Amino acid sequence: MEELPAESADLPLRPGRTLPLALLVWTTSVVVLSGVAAAVVIESGQTFSDLTGPEVFAVTLPLQLGLFGGAYLVASIDRDPLRALRLGNIKYGETAVAFGLGVVAQIVIIVAYAPFVWLFDIELDAAEELAAQFSGGSVMLLVLIAVVGAPISEELFYRGLVQGSLEQTGPGWRAIGVTAILFSGSHFQLLQAPGLLAFGLLLGWQVHRTSRISGAIAMHAGFNSIGLYLALG
Repeated sequence: MEELPAESADLPLRPGRTLPLALLVWTTSVVVLSGVAAAVVIESGQTFSDLTGPEVFAVTLPLQLGLFGGAYLVASIDRDPLRALRLGNIKYGETAVAFGLGVVAQIVIIVAYAPFVWLFDIELDAAEELAAQFSGGSVMLLVLIAVVGAPISEELFYRGLVQGSLEQTGPGWRAIGVTAILFSGSHFQLLQAPGLLAFGLLLGWQVHRTSRISGAIAMHAGFNSIGLYLALG
């Protein structure tokens, strides 16, 4: 694994401080913010699959805002958060290519899963079930949380904050691997976990190679875009 570019020297705080704060941010976002929102919109006897599109949006948006805001706040502790999260120096040509790579990655993973789906009659319908909860104008809310909110919030948190912190004290491959495992596990989708792990490794490599988070955000957006397109189709 190649050495980090010189401009990445201003990464987030050392893991001993950053990782506990990152865990606090994740817990607050997932359990508290999203949990409170769910308690408000979910009526007695309902499950998440019973919610309408706008209600799903109302539960999901606080989680994404929590990850985004929390990553930014933690990275801003005695550091420039833009540099710490590797948000600067966007190269738009590179970002466009990364978006395309995300689309290709989603297609490759779908093709890789196809034999297992056929042989073992596995149903990978989580995306379709989510898409079915949105209809009409509310589809734009799904696009907002899946193609904009998730890529920005998750990449800033996982690749920006967590991976950036781990890269301070160990080899890049370990930081990429650990972050990819956390990223995959946090989606709580057992069957999709291997694909998410592989994609997480690709995202981590992109950030480590370029020392820019913008490419990973674009790649994640491309990945989710094609998945959403297929689910809505």
